[in-house]
Amino acid sequence: MKKFISLITFMMIGCLQFGFAAEWDALNQEQKSVLQPYQKQWADMPVEQQTKLAKGASRWVNMGEDQRKQLTNKFAKWEKLSPEKRAELKSKFKTFRKLSPDKQAKVRDRYNQFKKMPDKQKQRLRDQFKRMKVKTSKQRKVKPRR
Repeated sequence: MKKFISLITFMMIGCLQFGFAAEWDALNQEQKSVLQPYQKQWADMPVEQQTKLAKGASRWVNMGEDQRKQLTNKFAKWEKLSPEKRAELKSKFKTFRKLSPDKQAKVRDRYNQFKKMPDKQKQRLRDQFKRMKVKTSKQRKVKPRR
């Protein structure tokens, strides 16, 4: 019997990883608890969404309390953003994900260095960056030839 349960669990995890729909009853109790708000519409969801939610629920269950609080705060901030700002951030994230792992690591390192800077220094860099963006956009405008 234990082998049978292990096999079913293994198959369920495999199905989730490879994008097959998971029946609500096939989710473990912890996943069901986290995903309770989605139970009624679960069967009608696209497979990709079910998979993402199931994986997210598993991650949530394995997080510490501090990680959960951080994630909850980030989500609250995300919800307050305008649709335009969300779209902009999604686009930037997609661009970031296309970078090689080395370049991603460099971006993360630089961002962490930036976070450690004093507020005045951060503001100077932001102002400098804004001036660079304005200058660059002016340079892009094509001047008519005479």
